[in-house]
Amino acid sequence: MVVGLCVFDIGFYAVVGSRSRRHDLLFVRTNQINDIWMKRIIFMEGLVILLYLVLAIRYVSGHYTHNFYFSLKYGSVTGEFRTPILIGYLINFSIAFSAYVLYQYLSAPSSHDKRILIIQIVIGIMGSLMTLGRTTLFLYIILMLSIFLVGQNVKQKQILKFTIGFLAVGVVFFGFYNVLKYPYKSSGHSLFYSAIKSNIVYLSGSLVAFEKWAEMDYVLLYGANTFRFFIAVLNRLGFEIAPQNLVNPFIDISLNQNTNVYTIYYYYVSDFGLWYGYAMQLLIGGLHGILYKKLFSGKAIWLYLFSLSLYPLSMQFFQDQYLSLTSTWIQFIFYGFLFFSIPNFKYSSKCDFFKKYIE
Repeated sequence: MVVGLCVFDIGFYAVVGSRSRRHDLLFVRTNQINDIWMKRIIFMEGLVILLYLVLAIRYVSGHYTHNFYFSLKYGSVTGEFRTPILIGYLINFSIAFSAYVLYQYLSAPSSHDKRILIIQIVIGIMGSLMTLGRTTLFLYIILMLSIFLVGQNVKQKQILKFTIGFLAVGVVFFGFYNVLKYPYKSSGHSLFYSAIKSNIVYLSGSLVAFEKWAEMDYVLLYGANTFRFFIAVLNRLGFEIAPQNLVNPFIDISLNQNTNVYTIYYYYVSDFGLWYGYAMQLLIGGLHGILYKKLFSGKAIWLYLFSLSLYPLSMQFFQDQYLSLTSTWIQFIFYGFLFFSIPNFKYSSKCDFFKKYIE
């Protein structure tokens, strides 16, 4: 991990270089989507979410096991509960649109109805929860929080408070999420004990899991992970080639404890070995350097893409969320250019919001 971090830094600073000028965000309002159209879009989103809730409640009423969430999750895994494809696209749309609504509100608070922002945030959260996974909600929160902090020019001390609060809420949420996801593991223990135990395993198990896996006599996949998206496309076109499963196998990390998260390196090392994993970190570091540098171009699309990139960066300790989510990123980029393609903000030469955190 230490070597990988150094390689990432090399890639990042090779692109960013040295910046001497300091900048401050200045938002300029545009009327790309007015409040009336925002309300219409929100209404359509609400109808789709209502459809999902009806389908979910109907399914659980006849297949209830342990709890509501586990019933849906189990049905989704077994294929008994299938979410319409429209809902899958709506989730990513609602996340991107939430970022746009927040951006528009921050650029001109007095010109927009705050209730629109609140309702859209609620829809975005509900859409994230509809994926039945924790990572989508994590992505949503990081995206919205990043855009908010940039838009408000939040100071360093306030950033620290937001970070501590976010981590505290995240630990509680993920702990109870694991209890809902694995109710059979918490049998015989209090909810608090089960939540704490699951957090400890999840937060510390990835390094142990990768180390144990690396010591095994594994077989290289020769690009099955790296090129999974293209393999999946060929599979849908009728070619007899199956894409690699995104759900990693569980591995025992201690007595009665197992996990299926192995850090980002598992995804790439299993393709071509350890040096390939380092090479990917170099490229990923360069990618983040490009997004950071583009942030100062004065185009809103780069604020959106930079904020999105913080999610896979924060997930490196647990798993890869770069190439493994290629189709998802294509959707987010499409929605981003749809909403943010018009330059909506400028910079003034006062204070570099991000630069002081990496110097």
